[in-house]
Amino acid sequence: MDQSNLEQTLSGLPLAEIRFYPSLESTNDVAADWALSGAQDASLVVADQQRKGRGRLGRTWVTVPGMALAFSLVLLPTAQERAHAQTILSRFSGLGAVAVCHALRTHYHLPASIKWPNDVLVAGKKICGVLAEAQWIGSRPTAVILGIGVNIGARALPPQNVLRFPATSLQTESGISPARSLVLRHILAEILHWRSVLMAPVFMQSWQDNLAYLGEWVQLTAITQSGEPGALVAQGRLLGLDPDGALRLRTPTGQELSHRSGEIQLRPVDSFLK
Repeated sequence: MDQSNLEQTLSGLPLAEIRFYPSLESTNDVAADWALSGAQDASLVVADQQRKGRGRLGRTWVTVPGMALAFSLVLLPTAQERAHAQTILSRFSGLGAVAVCHALRTHYHLPASIKWPNDVLVAGKKICGVLAEAQWIGSRPTAVILGIGVNIGARALPPQNVLRFPATSLQTESGISPARSLVLRHILAEILHWRSVLMAPVFMQSWQDNLAYLGEWVQLTAITQSGEPGALVAQGRLLGLDPDGALRLRTPTGQELSHRSGEIQLRPVDSFLK
């Protein structure tokens, strides 16, 4: 994958500009600097190797050369999106996850699902992470940097002893190893499509319909400063999402609760009966 290959594969998509880097520390950092210096809406940063990529809660996402997708898209909020400033990061994070989920289902026939708030799973294992970061002037969001990492080749996975959650790759699950630039095109097409309805009920419905663990018993834990799961916050049946992207649970006593942050995992049903 190189600049010429990217431009050819992505031709026809309404992108402002494409910048490819053989190696860098973080695509989100480069895209953020670009946004501050005047990047247009839908400006794209892609790296073959990402040495210090950031995931949610300060976790790292290192990209092995040739094995994964690491890219960030600069999105300049519209007036309608700015009107929802309080939930803009939640919506854009959901946008990345929904787009990847649809791309994997449509083009690679993989049963992808979204582990709230922003990971994409296949066969219960993480295949993609999403990180949305906003730039602000006062209370007005001026840019959103949507960073996405996808495991394409089997060698994209880190050693098992450093994984916090089981991981997989497109190659492992599909049996093929498609060109990363083609996978990128599929994902970007979905991002651009779903962004056009980002503030509409149809987007939230798609996000909710693709949730992992929907209807199942889960537990929600707080997140510590180190990024590790902390104390138990709530447990119950996963009902779906609020309009602001918060997670809705029904507790064993029948109470419905909404939570805007935390880490979820499945819990055996019998654990609620003890």
